Amino acid sequence: MGSIFSGNFGRRNKRPYLDELKRIHLPRIVGASGGEIAKKCTAAIYRHDQRDHYIAVTHARGGCFAAVARFVCPECERRCAVLYIAESLSCYRCAGNYRCQSESPARRAERRANKILSEVKYDYRRLEGKIAWRRWKTHAVVKSKAVEAASLIFGRHKNVIESLHRIIGTNP
Repeated sequence: MGSIFSGNFGRRNKRPYLDELKRIHLPRIVGASGGEIAKKCTAAIYRHDQRDHYIAVTHARGGCFAAVARFVCPECERRCAVLYIAESLSCYRCAGNYRCQSESPARRAERRANKILSEVKYDYRRLEGKIAWRRWKTHAVVKSKAVEAASLIFGRHKNVIESLHRIIGTNP
């Protein structure tokens, strides 16, 4: 069922959240291989529980006309950077796992908090960090949202670290 901190506590749906599924993320693999996989037309994926899979790799146009390597989904033949491992290898559309429908509440709150923190503009040279031409009322609202978002992220990470310490059996 899960614990309170897993985001799976009291959930009726048995399908796993999208962030709980195992996945193959092509940009990370390309970065780790030094770009060798990006030059190939197929990628061999070996799974210990099933037969080997050969996935086509194509190239899409990226920023500044750079070629960006993408997988071709075996089911729908769409280009995608991430393949999810559920019953078979597939993109998020074929797996039926859309992020807005299948994201744990804790992960969703953390993503929203990161978005708020990325949009905060703060001028360290001015009084209380207020940027020029911003009203004090707006600055107070933005500042309170940023403090709330930061406390949510730090609290979440603190809970996870405390849970790990309990599992390992050490004291922080």
